[in-house]
Amino acid sequence: MLRTPVPADAAPLTAAVGAAYEHLRHWMVWASPHYSQEDAIQWIEGKIGGRTETGDVPLLIVDTDDQLLGAIGLHAIDRLNDRATLGYWLRPEATGAGVATKATRLLADYALSNRAIHRVEITMSVENEPSRRVAERAGATYEGVAVEYLKHGDRFHDAHRFYFLANQSRH
Repeated sequence: MLRTPVPADAAPLTAAVGAAYEHLRHWMVWASPHYSQEDAIQWIEGKIGGRTETGDVPLLIVDTDDQLLGAIGLHAIDRLNDRATLGYWLRPEATGAGVATKATRLLADYALSNRAIHRVEITMSVENEPSRRVAERAGATYEGVAVEYLKHGDRFHDAHRFYFLANQSRH
């Protein structure tokens, strides 16, 4: 299930980032071994780097017992062009069971039908095979490789780019 995070989620979110850090540090620029509850609150409130990301949609991925499995969200929402970027991550113990795939489908469908978004994009380093497989299994259309598209630390990565369109069947 997907749900909106609340301030009480800061501690479980901080613990989940800590549990996933060894994987996240390779792909997520915000991941830090010092990720704190204050960092989690900033994300929950949509404030990254001291600025408010208007329109961002941060969501938690939770199981039926409301245990935190990871996070997903829409960001870089471009209202002029009706598009947004979708990103996701999971705790290590939640991987391999289709959780990210289901969450990606849910959020893409929601964005395309309820948020007046025409295009949802997913971009990942060409070295991040698990994330690529999620986009493929979720039914996103492969667009190609963008050369030196993502910067992580002092290194640029080529990136796979996928998309969903509002008028495209995803089933």
